[in-house]
Amino acid sequence: MNLTKLSSILGVTYMNRVQYIFVSSTFRDFHYERDFLNTKVLPKINERLKSFGYEVCFLDFRWGINDEDCDADSKYFHIINTCISEVKNSKPFFLLFLGDNIGTIINKEIVETIYKFNNINVKPDNKSITQMEVDASPIFDGDNSRTFILRRHINKIADSQKSKFINCNMEEYASMLKTKLVHPSNYFEYETEVNEDGIERSQFLNENGL
Repeated sequence: MNLTKLSSILGVTYMNRVQYIFVSSTFRDFHYERDFLNTKVLPKINERLKSFGYEVCFLDFRWGINDEDCDADSKYFHIINTCISEVKNSKPFFLLFLGDNIGTIINKEIVETIYKFNNINVKPDNKSITQMEVDASPIFDGDNSRTFILRRHINKIADSQKSKFINCNMEEYASMLKTKLVHPSNYFEYETEVNEDGIERSQFLNENGL
């Protein structure tokens, strides 16, 4: 995906003056992509939008959500509900990085409570937080023309990093999401390598700005 295409797909007629875009992914294995997005891609997008009087902000909750006033029973509800609220507030924009790490699984009872609270019309089950964000996203709303999915394939990885990056085959899930997109061209696949320090090398990201 090059920056010209991304800027045109965003479309200023659909944007608020400051448009927030929720970035969804598992956290531990997508630091490289999220850093790249914020330090390399975002400044270039905003430079292009500056003349129109618009600005984009990527929502990145890697550094946590304030849960100081929550007890153990309400902690997950508060964290996940905050994420889902921001997913909904960012519509129609949504950006998903998808690898082969399913992330933290939340039990069905909590998922069902959160889905009822947020009016999410997707069948509840034991799901990861990332999957819950996806269920709340425009992917299942019909109008997902400004949703982007970036599917990562790891060609080579150090043994010490396998448990961090790979714990589940997400190919079937990725294929299902792709079929939901109004514009299949908004689904991108890229290849990467991960060394012993957990550092990724991705020619696709470096060459295309995403």
